[in-house]
Amino acid sequence: MKLSWISALSVALMLTAAACNSDKKSDTTTTEAISAIAYDQTVDLTKEFGQNIKVKAPQGFKSTFSDGIIPEAIVEGSKYYVQIIAQDLFAQNIEGLKTEALGEVKAITEFSSIVHEDSNGFVYETTWGDKKAYNFRYFHVAGPYAYDFRTSTVHDFSKDEVMAMYNAVKQ
Repeated sequence: MKLSWISALSVALMLTAAACNSDKKSDTTTTEAISAIAYDQTVDLTKEFGQNIKVKAPQGFKSTFSDGIIPEAIVEGSKYYVQIIAQDLFAQNIEGLKTEALGEVKAITEFSSIVHEDSNGFVYETTWGDKKAYNFRYFHVAGPYAYDFRTSTVHDFSKDEVMAMYNAVKQ
């Protein structure tokens, strides 16, 4: 009986150690996975927005532009979806826009955490039951406009894919 208890404890410790090591491995491979996602096409939206706005996109991307009340561009491709919304800047700066967006995102019932944040935006995680989803918000000011770059909540992107898109829209 004593031998069975020791064997069970040994197995439990080995499983715990393996789980801890696999978490560390996934943290280091995330950076490698993001850099492995290559977007080699440049989408120049300068003509559409009247400002120097460019993003990186995958081969075979599709780009649409709507010049309605709120000008909007959508660039999509395989495992890629970026929506860019132009807004009048009014009195806000990037920090104010980001703070407002953080408040909106954190108010979402399914909000889990901010997984990346810098001075122009953030990547966040939501949880729907046992499923995790990732999205981003990135802000850029050019001329009298604030540009809000984001992914779509209806697409199922991995954390690495969203981080790669976030890096692809940086201005």
